[in-house]
Amino acid sequence: MPEDRRHGRITPRNPIARLILPSGVNIACRVIDVSQSGAAIKSDQRPEIGSLISIGKTPSRVVRHIEDGFAVEFIRLQHPDFLEENITGG
Repeated sequence: MPEDRRHGRITPRNPIARLILPSGVNIACRVIDVSQSGAAIKSDQRPEIGSLISIGKTPSRVVRHIEDGFAVEFIRLQHPDFLEENITGG
């Protein structure tokens, strides 16, 4: 629920990111929105809930599936000044 979110979400200027799956497979994905604590990802790949993955340079855990992809919680809170850089490369 949006009212339960701990941090404000933004739509990245460049929404294209690299998704690295537990198997090491590296594919392109689209970041729907992102906050300091997590992101919503549009992808044909839907890793299992609880899977450890990376979005760009940011280690994350899959917390739920959504209509066109999945949502992740970052392993560590991200600094707002480097958020987009660490997720999409800028």
